[in-house]
Amino acid sequence: MKLFRKKTKEGINFSEWLEKRESGQIVGVCAVDNKMSLPVGAAPCRPQKNTPTRFRLGISIKITGFNQLKLLAEFAKNHIILRDLTRTTSSKMTLTIHKKDKAKVFAILDKLCYTYEVIKEHSLLSFLKYVREKSALLAAVVLFVTMGFFAYTSIWRLEISGNEKLEVEAIERLLFENGFRTGMRRSSLEKAAIRSLVSSLDEVFDTAVEIRGITLFVTVTESTDHFIPPEGSYAGVFAAFDATITRIVAQSGTPLVERGQRVFQGAALIGAYRLDKEENMVAELAKGEVYGIVTFLQDFNFALSSTEIVRTGNRSTATGLQFFGRETRKRIRHNFEKYEAVTVVDYAFPNFFFPMRVSQTRFYELVAEERVYELEERKQYFINQTLADTAYYHGANEPPQITTLVQEQENGAFRLTVFVQVEMRIGSN
Repeated sequence: MKLFRKKTKEGINFSEWLEKRESGQIVGVCAVDNKMSLPVGAAPCRPQKNTPTRFRLGISIKITGFNQLKLLAEFAKNHIILRDLTRTTSSKMTLTIHKKDKAKVFAILDKLCYTYEVIKEHSLLSFLKYVREKSALLAAVVLFVTMGFFAYTSIWRLEISGNEKLEVEAIERLLFENGFRTGMRRSSLEKAAIRSLVSSLDEVFDTAVEIRGITLFVTVTESTDHFIPPEGSYAGVFAAFDATITRIVAQSGTPLVERGQRVFQGAALIGAYRLDKEENMVAELAKGEVYGIVTFLQDFNFALSSTEIVRTGNRSTATGLQFFGRETRKRIRHNFEKYEAVTVVDYAFPNFFFPMRVSQTRFYELVAEERVYELEERKQYFINQTLADTAYYHGANEPPQITTLVQEQENGAFRLTVFVQVEMRIGSN
């Protein structure tokens, strides 16, 4: 739409002009509607770019006084271009002028007795400050992305798994003593060398090495408990439990026990030698298996009624974030009187260099319940516990013989003695 001005003696309809100005149809004191009019001698209309104020070099002024139409007409006569004109009340308005018109505007305001106040001066310095602020933000984003890129090409975490007997610190110490460091470039790591290094430990049978993201995963397989005798020496087979011998399967070596014989833990079952024709002892590897009947015994004291703490099924979750060891406060939203809390902490981005962890705590509501049992029910419970803790734990796979003895106590409680007899392997090599 083409901008133009129209000379008339009727002046400006201020209310309509202000509505047009606030809706963006009028820029400065120029009209874009042929129904509008400007006072005689008004400044030529110039298209104005709709640029944010802080990019322009000018002065923002707050003016207080009535008859604002008269003031705007005076500005127009003196060819003063106004920007960002805003009317706050019937007697107050704010506007922006060019810096070169500062003296002329102030003179007009003083002449017409208006009260004014400089809100902000938009200078080249403020423009450069704005550019600097935006540049700092852009530079921070670029720096963060760059750091993330270079961090992703390095190893920042070490995860060791599969170890039960061997301490994690022993594997870490071995790696660090041989040059491994957090922050190393991924390209400088040789997985085959790390695998060979960790597998050199006596407790390790094999090692798997994998790199995912910024994490080096080392999974070890520990050596078995079977003793492998060094070349030139031999070991015998010894009893792991007190037992009555039932079967002897000797592939090499000399059996030292007989069926039906009672042996104690640690007794020699198969000797690491053989007898030659002259009855001389010749060293030989003892290889074979010996079976026997083992008896397990456990005592339990219990009552037929008890109070147990159980979960009701209601739960609540509270989540927090951890930065460099500091944790944000968790919002706990439950009102459980009794509860069990389980907290799990893990990296928010495990495969990226971002030092943030997520700490999640789950609260489970607990309630005390009075439980009443039958005697046979409690007996079976403790029998199953005995089997799980003893015979089955040690590898028995034959049907056991179970004998129980129940004694009632004076206070209404019971004492249960469980005898478990089972045939199982008591020694092998």
